Amino acid sequence: MEQYNYTQSTQEQNYSDYDDSSTSIDVEHEHPKRHVNIKNLVLELPMPSDLLGNISRNDLKEFTHARYIACTSEPENFEENGFTLRQIETNPPRQTELFIMIPMCNEDKVLLSRTFHGVVKNITHLCARKRSKFWVYADKDGWKKVVVCIVADGRENIEKSSLAYLAALCVYQDGVVVGKVKDDTVNAHIFEYTTQISIDHSMNIKTGKDTEVVPIQILFCIKEKETKKINSYRWFFNAFCPVLRPNICILIDVGTEPDPNIAGACGEIVVEKGKGYIKLLNPIVAAQNFEYKMTNILDKPFESVFGYITTLPEAFSAYRYIALQNTINDKGEIEGPLASYFKGEISNVKKGRNIFSANMYLTRDRILCLELVTKRGCSWLLHYVKSSKAEINVPEDISGLINQRIRWLNGSFFASFYAIVHFYYIWRSNHSFGRKLFLLIEMLFQAYKLVFSCWRKQGDIEDEEKKLEKTVNHGTTHDVNSVYRDAIRAIRQQSYRERSITQDKYESPRRDFQSIMIMFFWLFSNSALVALIIIFGDKLAKDIYIAVILWSFTGLVAFKILGTLKYLILRLFKDSIVRSCKQRL
Repeated sequence: MEQYNYTQSTQEQNYSDYDDSSTSIDVEHEHPKRHVNIKNLVLELPMPSDLLGNISRNDLKEFTHARYIACTSEPENFEENGFTLRQIETNPPRQTELFIMIPMCNEDKVLLSRTFHGVVKNITHLCARKRSKFWVYADKDGWKKVVVCIVADGRENIEKSSLAYLAALCVYQDGVVVGKVKDDTVNAHIFEYTTQISIDHSMNIKTGKDTEVVPIQILFCIKEKETKKINSYRWFFNAFCPVLRPNICILIDVGTEPDPNIAGACGEIVVEKGKGYIKLLNPIVAAQNFEYKMTNILDKPFESVFGYITTLPEAFSAYRYIALQNTINDKGEIEGPLASYFKGEISNVKKGRNIFSANMYLTRDRILCLELVTKRGCSWLLHYVKSSKAEINVPEDISGLINQRIRWLNGSFFASFYAIVHFYYIWRSNHSFGRKLFLLIEMLFQAYKLVFSCWRKQGDIEDEEKKLEKTVNHGTTHDVNSVYRDAIRAIRQQSYRERSITQDKYESPRRDFQSIMIMFFWLFSNSALVALIIIFGDKLAKDIYIAVILWSFTGLVAFKILGTLKYLILRLFKDSIVRSCKQRL
């Protein structure tokens, strides 16, 4: 078995593009191993010669070497304990405008490739904008403004084909991870590399010589233990964001409007229907498709008009990092969006919380939205971007649906109740009086709607509380070229075929027309139902309770319809202005 030779050197000696004089280790192959006494383990890993012959640039060490960091600290102490990232070590330090996070659990290579290659194509599109002085600068090095962060939830949990996919991108190398540095346990394994290749869902390799690919700065963090998705967000927001200080944080991929008051945005969630809409024959999938459609047509546009969307889905949303940062209140306590968001993750808070808070933090994204809009001394708003769309997989059997909805129903009820009870948080913000009045009206609407949904039951949170303490054996060392060839062979093994998403530039107007038609059909059907009950149900109409229910329901429907129509009208005018500006250019 071949061994690695660990030779101590400084960044100044080994990487002229970086200034930091902190100690690192260059990894040379095919030599005996030598131990070095260091505080933080940082390895510079050479790229395989097979890769170097296929990339267009090798003038910087970030193209020829990957970096491995054995992180022994908690996310909040990442920078304090001397850990840093490559973007900060350049001279001058790079300003990160977009920080894109892709959380991973056990997705396979096809799902990962769809997301990653889509992100690569979007970054390439940004860098190809010839009229944009912001993205085209310094000899077309706009890619330096974007960092893609992939966080995997546990080394044992990650799917092998996805690991091979990342190895083919040269973001991951087997055989270098360690379990301990001195006596400190490693909590996360961090790989940094600027790749010049991308692999689409058909496993076709696109290199930097193709027009689809520009250099992509990738930060791959694989946690040692499986600690749930919320912990992955802790690493992203509390460890990496304070180092890079990005302007925009994106969870997956979404387009945002250039409004400085927008703290967060989300797009339309679309259910995967399968080839020829075959999956809609399953009533469970069809029901969820209807639910998502109604949410995207009625709920999200209505809430966007008021500026407060009750929930931005974690799977498809974007946040402005400065809006997420915490503040210190008059009592000297830390408060803010991230403090509230991660409150359910902190161990000492978990032990002392009651059934109300435990259920509430099952849908912590609702708490985050409330804290953003009502942040002390700020006037942040949330927005729905209908033109952005993401396709998701939904449960296709009863057991999967029940497990998902138990968490959603409990969490949404308790989180909604928390938001309504704390409506006075609006007055601590810096919104105008008119905006505060709008937000209070929406809170009143949400409270009235909650009365009709108070059938929720308390659920079992035992599964959410479990701590998975599984660890895995550490990989063995191999020749870097043979490992790279194995990864290429692994990703090219036949897998199930994934339906490609067609891109139709005329799809957006068609979807808007369909949304309006569905909305009016929904309004007509509900109005007809109320009219029939009033006409043919004299006894029911005279009953005060039934009358209140019927007219309240009618009022809520009319109110939501007006809000949705306002959103569509505003969007129509904005899109017309954008199209006219493009034609002038």
